[in-house]
Amino acid sequence: MNIGIAPDQGFEKFMQNVGSGLRHVREAQKRDIHTVAEAVAIPHEQLDLIEQGKFNWEVQLIARLCNYYEVTVKEVMSHGKTTL
Repeated sequence: MNIGIAPDQGFEKFMQNVGSGLRHVREAQKRDIHTVAEAVAIPHEQLDLIEQGKFNWEVQLIARLCNYYEVTVKEVMSHGKTTL
């Protein structure tokens, strides 16, 4: 079934959705990017790229971030700004 989006475009939009959702949650909780990055043991530059949808992250990293924020992946996705 062709939905009109190339697979790479779909994945890119998915990454952007997750990233913008994570940024929304972080900002809603008034957490500093440096503090969060240190808590989940990644460079703050990497977290910034994740939030921009420009970093090919691993599922375990997203799980660590969700655990830190005490939210589910579903909640993160509901705050994302892009749609597939």
